[in-house]
Amino acid sequence: GYATRYGRSLSTMNAVTNTQIDKEITVLNTTASICNECLKRVPAEVYEKNNVIYIRKTCDEHGTFESPHVWDDPETYKYLIKFEKFQFPSRKVLFNLTNDCNMNCHFCYAKANEIDIKELSFEDVKKMDLSRFEYIFLSGGEPTIKDDLFEIIRYLKKNGKKVFVLTNGIKIANPEYAKGLKKSRVDMVVLQFDSLYDDDIQYLRGISLLETKLKVIENLNTYKIPTYFFSIQLKKNNIRNMKALVKYFNDKKEVIKGINFNTIWKIGRYDDENWMSTKSITDNSCEVLGVKKEDYLISTEFMYYLFILIASWKNKRRYFSRCLTFLLVIYNKDQIIPITKIFNLKKLSSYIKAIVIEKKKWKIFPLIGYALFSQMFLNFFLNKNYRIFFFQSVKKLRYLFHRNVFLLNPLTTFNVGEFPTAEDFDYNFVDTCNLFYFDPEHNSVLPVCMNQIKFARSNHPLYSK
Repeated sequence: GYATRYGRSLSTMNAVTNTQIDKEITVLNTTASICNECLKRVPAEVYEKNNVIYIRKTCDEHGTFESPHVWDDPETYKYLIKFEKFQFPSRKVLFNLTNDCNMNCHFCYAKANEIDIKELSFEDVKKMDLSRFEYIFLSGGEPTIKDDLFEIIRYLKKNGKKVFVLTNGIKIANPEYAKGLKKSRVDMVVLQFDSLYDDDIQYLRGISLLETKLKVIENLNTYKIPTYFFSIQLKKNNIRNMKALVKYFNDKKEVIKGINFNTIWKIGRYDDENWMSTKSITDNSCEVLGVKKEDYLISTEFMYYLFILIASWKNKRRYFSRCLTFLLVIYNKDQIIPITKIFNLKKLSSYIKAIVIEKKKWKIFPLIGYALFSQMFLNFFLNKNYRIFFFQSVKKLRYLFHRNVFLLNPLTTFNVGEFPTAEDFDYNFVDTCNLFYFDPEHNSVLPVCMNQIKFARSNHPLYSK
């Protein structure tokens, strides 16, 4: 199985076994996790063995467990763990408007249509104090089955929020529904879009959906609604699927702003052997995109420091978490150009690090000078990739009057991520979460992944066995 459970703690093993273990592993970090059985917070350690990262933890009641880490690739783990944890509160919150759904996927992490929760109505949302949040994610179940969804979106927009709808998109295949979504002024649709091969979709979702999904994209493109794909990756056919998705992105890049290559979340109704690790997904996406893992890591580091700079000076809100790696690219015909070939991200990151980590605020002036003179002026003459980026940015200015900042961005984002389970939960990563679940009954928030892990073990959010 994915996690190996020992019936007793490691301290009770004989000395020979301990010596063997010590020779095989390199302990990298101490952290906290949760017990696989009772979900209680427990001490844990992260170690490397045979070029794989593992997490091992011990519960006084249930013994010791070990599992591959969420970030099982040593290079990626070591890169992400070095980023400091800033204690800014999250700017993002997620509402589960309903747990009902117009699909019934066999691996649904939320056990949709199986567990009843109190639905959130427009009146419920109006009673909430949302002053601390900027971005609102509306989820489920399937939020589009709610008759008052547009009313909720309009209310949130009226109150200055950025609104994202997480959806399977089935209702958006109707052009009139897409038109209503546009009129509600939704900022982005996070669309479940797994594959351009119907056999993969049927394997994951149990029904044929490709024609419907393509209609959804056409409608979103017609009404210029920014779209982000959330794409579950399977071990089988992964390279084939990624190649098709990346090519499709190029054809629809006007509205498709990014894609999250994600693993199947091993909670809820999960029962599948086609799961992929984050290392496998990263390696495969690098092959398909024609980039190196270093491009992912350098791009992620730049985004980290940029987000910290924005948070420090603007609103003291958390923008970055260790749950995703970022790769920013632009498309030029059939060519994919990573941002690392447009800007010197390492040097830009070093300037920003000096400002936000070393507290040398005066370095904002050399940063501005370097960005304007070297990365914009000189780059225009010396770097053809920058010129492509520049002219694409100018072309995007036609969206200035669409009242949606996402359409102005010429960059496409590729993310690799995995939601943790009880087996691989690491508080060193979860403590950086920037997307929280809002519990309306207790007027409290907690990381989305923690809520869903508890939810999968119970008949109600926040109540584990």
